[in-house]
Formats: sequence, C-alpha cells, structure tokens
Amino acid sequence: MKRRPFKQVDVFTSVPYLGNPLAVVLDASDLTDAQIQHFAHWTHLSETTFVLPPTPAGLAELAASHLDPDLLRLCVGTEPVEDILATLAEIWGYINPHMLYGRHLGFRGHFEQALRERDEKALALHHDVEEVKRKAAQWMRVRGVWQFFEAERHGNSIALFEPGASLPAHIFTFERQRKKDGLCLSDYVLDPDPSGRRDHIALFVVTAGEGVREASEEAKQAGRFFEAHCLQALAIETAEAAAEWLHRRLREEWGFPDPPGMTMQQRFTARYRGKRYSFGYPACPNLDDQQGIWKLLRPEEIGVRLTDGMMMEPEASVSALVFHHPDCAYFSVEATD
Repeated sequence: MKRRPFKQVDVFTSVPYLGNPLAVVLDASDLTDAQIQHFAHWTHLSETTFVLPPTPAGLAELAASHLDPDLLRLCVGTEPVEDILATLAEIWGYINPHMLYGRHLGFRGHFEQALRERDEKALALHHDVEEVKRKAAQWMRVRGVWQFFEAERHGNSIALFEPGASLPAHIFTFERQRKKDGLCLSDYVLDPDPSGRRDHIALFVVTAGEGVREASEEAKQAGRFFEAHCLQALAIETAEAAAEWLHRRLREEWGFPDPPGMTMQQRFTARYRGKRYSFGYPACPNLDDQQGIWKLLRPEEIGVRLTDGMMMEPEASVSALVFHHPDCAYFSVEATD
C-alpha cells in the first residue's frame, strides 16, 4: 500500500533534548541541610534523592552548584527510568470524571456540571468517593517505567534502537488499513536517514494496582460493598491518570510542552501534539506485541507482569507507545473503503 504523505518532521529541531540526559538523579544523603534545601524544588524520589529534567535552566543550575559528580546519576535512555512520578494527589488531578463517576460508578448525566449545580446525587457520590480516596491515600502507590528509543520505519515495521546502536533492540510490526492510503502506525516514524540521524518514540508502563485486590476483598468481606467496587474503579482510573500525567511530561522532555491554557478536558480528548497507542486497541490490536514492551522495559520490576493471554496483572496498569508526530490520529486497522 502507498504510504500516506505525512509531513517529514525534523525531529532534531523539534526535539532539542534528545541526546542529552533524560533526567539527572541526585543522591543528597551526604549533603548539608543547606545544600538539600537548595534542591528542594526538584522532584523528590525520597527525602535524600531528587530528580531534575534536563532543561537548560536546570542544567545551568546544576553546573553552578559544583557538586561532586559521584553524587549524580544521569538517565540517558540506555536504561528505563523508574518510579519518577508525581504525588498521588497530583495524579488524581488527571482523573477523567466521566470515566470514574459515569462509566465505573454509574452516574447518569454530566457529573461535573451536576456537581457545580449542587445536585444531591452528585454531591453524595462525590463525598463517598472522596472518603474512599482518603483511605486509599494511605497505601495506594503509583509506579511507572519509561524510556525513549531511537526509531526507524521499515515498511509496516518500526525498529527501536538504544542510543547510537547499529542493531535494533526490538522490531514492532503493525497492521495497515486495507484501503487506499490506509494508515499504519509506522507512518508516524521517519525512514532511515543516510546521515544516521533517527526519529524517536517512547514506551511506558504505569500501574496503580499494588494491593488493590486485597484491599477491595477486605472491604467486601466487611460488607462495605461500595468501597470494594470504588477501590477497583479508582485504581483503574488512577493508572489512566498516571498515563495522562506521564504523557504530558514526555511531551515536555521532547521539547513541546502543552500550552499554559490547556484544560484537562482538552487532554482527555488528546488535543495535544502526538498520540499514545496501547496494544489491544484498534490501531495495534495484537496483544502478543506486549511482549516487546516487557522485553525492553522490564515492568516486572515495578510489579506488573503479563498473563498467558498477554493481559496486564494487576489490572490497574497501562502500557503504551508514544509518538510525537503532529499528524498522529487514532484509527482502526479494520477500516476499509
């Protein structure tokens, strides 16, 4: 099939940070209190471990600090980056209310509008969910692993490379729509460049499912049936929210952050540059391809495994391939003329 004529994006102009460290991790256990306070605005992994995305301002600050290089670990894409996620409260800010309150908890109508109008049912449901969240906040944990890969298109396949490698770390082969100018995910990646420059995509897995099944079963056995159901729904939507949060962060690291005025509703409807795609969905329906993500990212290390049917366990997990091409669209490979 003829490839759809997408604009050839110069990723080395639009993606300024690739080739630089994707994150700088600082071990502050041997620093003074004053030095630790200096880096308090960095993202905290723990009380003495901080992470800084390598923006020009951040790297300039790091250089000016004259820290011992042995205290720093650079995440440059040769290893997956794990567990550098926001607080649970921030992740919950990315939950889609329609999915949580409507799809999972059965609220009919526009939940947010009903809440603004002080609808009694909406207020009661919101109160009950907030109580479940208050309890869950004491133990629920969001974990993630992700990595950027160099990428080349070869027909309907995408070859992924570690930085500077000559042999691919993995090759994904996708289906193409069986119609004139039918789409294929490989269309969103550049062909090999004679100069050796490559395109890039990102892979990630996030989860919020640790301990959820046990907590839900405990609530069920105690007769707290709403809590039992809500916990599982909350975990699923927390994982989806983590995927939304992480995708936003990846766009920032790629060098095209969302406009300051972008709303959550615009994020929920993917009104940003690029798209993320998950195996088992219409654009890439082959669940067996999940094995490629597990080979590259080793999500078992954050507690997510694949079942014999290639489903994720725990259920409250999301895996995805992230593309930056501005022409990305959601589509079904089953579409025909």
